[in-house]
Amino acid sequence: MNLQNKFKKLYASIVVSVLLTLSSCTVSANNDQVVDRCSGQAGIAANIMEARQRGAPITQILEINRRYPEARPLLDFFTLEAYKVPRYPNSQDQKQSVVEFSNTIFMLCMNHFDKVS
Repeated sequence: MNLQNKFKKLYASIVVSVLLTLSSCTVSANNDQVVDRCSGQAGIAANIMEARQRGAPITQILEINRRYPEARPLLDFFTLEAYKVPRYPNSQDQKQSVVEFSNTIFMLCMNHFDKVS
């Protein structure tokens, strides 16, 4: 299986797990539910940034996002934000950008729940 197909399958499985989490998570969620939800979102963000750092065209990612209409606004937001980050030439910088982007999305999510709960 080529790398592009592996990415698509991984991305799809993470999207499905986040959608399931979203459907069972309420605004008054307890801390564990919030962490789980935000971890799922951070995982999706990491996969999008990995694709970006490997040189995937943004149009390819946006096309994949269309398959998940319930989560598309969030997925498109992650994608557009990821593509604002430069593509780094060496693998260490690429890995670091994935971690930093994932952490940023996790913190945005946690801050959102802190404000609404």
